[in-house]
Amino acid sequence: MWRHVKIRTVLIIEFFILMPFALDVRAGGPLFVSNGRAMVWSANDIPVVYQVDQGRLATLSNYQAMSMVVEAFDKWDAVRIAGLSTLRFVREGGYLPADVTGSNYLSVTNNLPDKINPIIFDDDGSVLNLLFGDGAGEHYLGLTRSYTASGNIVKVEIILNGYFFRQNGYNRGDMLTTVIHEVGHLCGLDHTQFSRHLAGNLVKSDDQYLSMLYPHSGDDDEQRKNLAFDDKIALSNLYPTNAHTNRTGSISGVVKRSDRELPGVNVIVRDVQDPVNNVATTVTGTFEEGRGTYEVAGLPPGEYDVMVEAIDREFTGASSVGRYAESVSDRSFRNRVKPEFYNTGDLDEEARSVSSPVTVRSLRTTTGIDLNVDPANLTDDEENVVLLAINSSTIGSAAAGYYSSPFLLFPSGAEGRIDVVIEFNRSATHLVEYKRELANGQFDEDSIRRSQRTETIVLGEGGDMPLEKTRYFFRVANAPNQSELMFTLSTSAGPTYTPTPTSTPTRTYTPTRTLTPTRTFTSTSTPTSTVTPTPTTTATNSPTATNDPQPTPTFAKTPVIVAGDVNGDGRVDFRDVFSFNEDWGIDAILARFQSDFVNDATGQIDMADLLLFIESYLAVRSIEIEPLR
Repeated sequence: MWRHVKIRTVLIIEFFILMPFALDVRAGGPLFVSNGRAMVWSANDIPVVYQVDQGRLATLSNYQAMSMVVEAFDKWDAVRIAGLSTLRFVREGGYLPADVTGSNYLSVTNNLPDKINPIIFDDDGSVLNLLFGDGAGEHYLGLTRSYTASGNIVKVEIILNGYFFRQNGYNRGDMLTTVIHEVGHLCGLDHTQFSRHLAGNLVKSDDQYLSMLYPHSGDDDEQRKNLAFDDKIALSNLYPTNAHTNRTGSISGVVKRSDRELPGVNVIVRDVQDPVNNVATTVTGTFEEGRGTYEVAGLPPGEYDVMVEAIDREFTGASSVGRYAESVSDRSFRNRVKPEFYNTGDLDEEARSVSSPVTVRSLRTTTGIDLNVDPANLTDDEENVVLLAINSSTIGSAAAGYYSSPFLLFPSGAEGRIDVVIEFNRSATHLVEYKRELANGQFDEDSIRRSQRTETIVLGEGGDMPLEKTRYFFRVANAPNQSELMFTLSTSAGPTYTPTPTSTPTRTYTPTRTLTPTRTFTSTSTPTSTVTPTPTTTATNSPTATNDPQPTPTFAKTPVIVAGDVNGDGRVDFRDVFSFNEDWGIDAILARFQSDFVNDATGQIDMADLLLFIESYLAVRSIEIEPLR
């Protein structure tokens, strides 16, 4: 049974007011491009001068809010201090002329000196209501208004929504991330897309791996305390120093399908030595309108995996990534590409997980890294997958009682053997499901359910599944009533697998199991984000198991005092029927309620459990029936 969680979407709005002769386009990296050049603050307007509001912001006093804004600017200024950016900020002494509200917003902002960039604390949401209509303050975290002229940014205004912060229980850490995000736009940076499987998945701790320019809020924005690798090099590329230029190189190429270039495709490069933290992105056609060209600049020397993926359909309008995602009908959302890694001699119908690392050298651009993508469009079952590269690793996570995002491996079949190793951050009850796509479109499925730190799935002769040129899907489920489960998933190709006499015996069913523990979930509960609202993505779900291929750990379950009392409330009534329905078809270990009546070898809540439940339910309610068999 899939358990979906609908999570409220909150927008961070970037509203761009363009002066005459300015071309408004958005792309991965620069927020604006004019005549093939990124729009930035001119040398004459650096340092960028800002002033803060006189009022309070949600739960923060004016002094606390002002200090938070200064800290946000300092995060970006640290890149300059490291010698890698020329952009500098100065807080002008004093404050804006008034505590800005909807009633005085226009009079205050229209009379500021040209060089002053205001930071407004919209404590009651009235400024946003003025700009976007009544009720706007209910939906927006913040607003950035940028003014450009003659190919440069000339003024920026940031509005922070104190009403929304207060109504949704934001603390200082959550608010700080929003301010850092907005200051990134003030610098001229656009949204970025990578590691999106870690956002909106009900797991808080993995938000630390998201970019500050990620379009939506995460599960716990307070986890994003520092700029990501992509944030730093994007700023350095806009305002480069000699040190930055001399120490870095670039990767460039073209993304196309059947010789037709594709603009609006997300390009991601990952450092082979640190594919989790050292990630950089861009969008095709950033500097060449309608083209499929790309360049990822500012990369330290090393080896990088290059991949492409479609822009998420959630990232449009105010949350757009790149200049081709302004509406749902824009070019990023037509003929969406399947995720695919670059490899030498890239073909259009190849094994998408085969990657040829690209070498980057200082002061050089590695050209010709062209990707000929699969001729078929992105399918629904790959909408939220994480594509794995062979001989690489990534991270994943699962909230209690929910699945991780699915991981996809598409090998060539000629590797001989591939080991898929999942290493957890702790020993905990988990379920690993994996399946192989067959020629007829059906799937061969298997699973592992136990509690240990490492699981290994071998693809190849003598392994867990045959190795072929086809799609393999993997996902992890975390048992209820446990803390967040983090894991690293690695793939490595090697020689054909040959079993030895000391290898783990063939997995068999466990003939008997003890009952699973009493669940603490209630029939009406679904996890919700407790901090910042997040995009409405497909949430991870409570799993349905297939087999029980490994010996199952023993669990002690609180006895059912009243037969048929599935939810444990001491009564047998219609609520127990609803509770049993919640558990129907799922793995017994991950059941929310006391629905495992049979305690059989299948490990699932199935028809055998249903028959005994009906018998118990009717018997307790004094309805005589024939014994069920």
